[in-house]
Amino acid sequence: MNMKQAAELLSQEGISTILKPNVLQEEPRPYESYYQLKKSEEKWLYGLFMVERQNNPYLKVRKEFNTEEEGAKYFFIDRLSSHYFLKNIQEFISQHPEVDIYSDTFDEEELQRAMSLLSIPLYYLAIEETKGKNKAIRLDKKDDNYTVISFLNDEGECVNSTLPIENESLLFFAFKTIYKLYLFEKRLSPLLELHHLRDEFTDDDIVLFF
Repeated sequence: MNMKQAAELLSQEGISTILKPNVLQEEPRPYESYYQLKKSEEKWLYGLFMVERQNNPYLKVRKEFNTEEEGAKYFFIDRLSSHYFLKNIQEFISQHPEVDIYSDTFDEEELQRAMSLLSIPLYYLAIEETKGKNKAIRLDKKDDNYTVISFLNDEGECVNSTLPIENESLLFFAFKTIYKLYLFEKRLSPLLELHHLRDEFTDDDIVLFF
């Protein structure tokens, strides 16, 4: 994926960007900071271009890459993940106060109810050990207070696990992760296929998308 492809795909998902020679950035709002990818000597730098309350705006670098393709893919994943969180996840939470995701009553049954409202198949939540035929999220209990969220690939193999999360926050994190996995599989993956880019995205890229 190069910067032009990243810009075009982000535009299709409703994210406005500006593409200039050796620079890809979000379309800035007046007096607000924005994310930018730019070439600097032999490196590609990604970070937040600090505008707010700055007399001398500057790029606060978060990541460095050796190639345009690496940087463009990271820009694409990072910005799209943030966009989906605000547009899809937060919007769902605000539109469905009856599913009180932030409350103590949000349990596994309520998590499955939220998934049902979003038409997310329940197999995206691997409740028990599974060999797997699809990507899924599994909750691995560590003790009475902490649980780990694990991402399983199509073969049921654990690709990545979080650090132990306190159980009182666990299901909110699980909901966000499951919803993002569903969005990647059902919305983003077909778009990448259409542009012959799906093979460039690995399971590790999906973890970054979370």
